[in-house]
Amino acid sequence: MKPRAPAVFVLLSAALSACPERPATTPAVDAAADVSRADARAATRRRRRSRRPRAQRSARAPSNANPAVDNAPEPDEPDEPAARMENPETGPTLREDLGPPPETTLDMTQGSAQGPMGLSPSQVSRAMDPLLPRCQACAAYAGEQGREPHGRVTARLRVRNDGHPLAARVSGGGGDPRFILCVRRVVAAARFASFAGPDVFVTWGFDVD
Repeated sequence: MKPRAPAVFVLLSAALSACPERPATTPAVDAAADVSRADARAATRRRRRSRRPRAQRSARAPSNANPAVDNAPEPDEPDEPAARMENPETGPTLREDLGPPPETTLDMTQGSAQGPMGLSPSQVSRAMDPLLPRCQACAAYAGEQGREPHGRVTARLRVRNDGHPLAARVSGGGGDPRFILCVRRVVAAARFASFAGPDVFVTWGFDVD
């Protein structure tokens, strides 16, 4: 029985040596997977780096731009100068010398065949009060020229019996010559009712606030 043992051992050894070795495929597959993942991560990083500069360049202002100039507010257009008011009165004026008072003493309560003697206060008001808006325009004109009138303004007129004034003297309101001249032109347009007798003197006034 002892000589058989080596034969079995030889046969087992031959059988083991005759069996082909299994290739080690698992480590190779794992290595290939690691390489693929590394390549994918590297490609992702490259894509991120390639996209980032473009985004930054699109958000960055051009190198030649001046932020202080670009962000500066646009200058306002200059306002057009306001039109200056024209002289509202350009008509004729009456002389300022009223002359001597009439020698005849008038009785305002008596009348004559030609009409009442002189002018009543209501007739003076009817002739002069409609001129007040024009006198106020004279005050506005003088104020725009730099010297606004103020206070009481008095106009004294010499009126003929046909109702037309012969002379007018204007005073008060601060004494600005442009205002006084303007009011003199206004009162020259006054028309009174006709009356009998010699010329009469009429005093009329208004206030400038």
